[in-house]
Amino acid sequence: MRTDMDGLSQEEQQDLESTVSTLSDIPAYQGRVRHGYSLDAVKDHQECPRCQAPTRRHYANFIYATQVAPRVMLAPAGYFCTQCPTVVIDEDMLQQGIKRRFRYQGVLGLDYKHRPQEPDLLKTWNGKPTIYIFDERQVPMGLATTGGLGAKPAGKKRRPARRSSAKRRRRKRPR
Repeated sequence: MRTDMDGLSQEEQQDLESTVSTLSDIPAYQGRVRHGYSLDAVKDHQECPRCQAPTRRHYANFIYATQVAPRVMLAPAGYFCTQCPTVVIDEDMLQQGIKRRFRYQGVLGLDYKHRPQEPDLLKTWNGKPTIYIFDERQVPMGLATTGGLGAKPAGKKRRPARRSSAKRRRRKRPR
């Protein structure tokens, strides 16, 4: 089910979140997070990749980057560790819920809209320290890790550049 919550008041959003969580029998997440993993990067989403404790699926307000500005989406896309501040995130689910005018550029953290606490920005992604990428206006555009890109790229996979046939022929000629 997709519902656009942009036009709702904060009270209406809170009521909708509570109703969705109750009807789906998937609770809203109440803890804090520091470490995020993509569902595609783990062997088993039912086991924490950091401490091997069981995980539980919860609704949460995921902060994600777009080409315009960060946005927040309520989704049951997180498998949260029962013992440490880690979440395994189903990024495919988040991508499916994005409005057409936005391009998904990766998860940044969790927002606690209706609780008096600051959002949690991920300190690690897939086990590597995060580096946040900002545009010239200091708007977060995504994250990277010390080991490469943090989020899977949106859209089609890029193929390695191929040399033109003329360049290939020139390389084969002996000098």
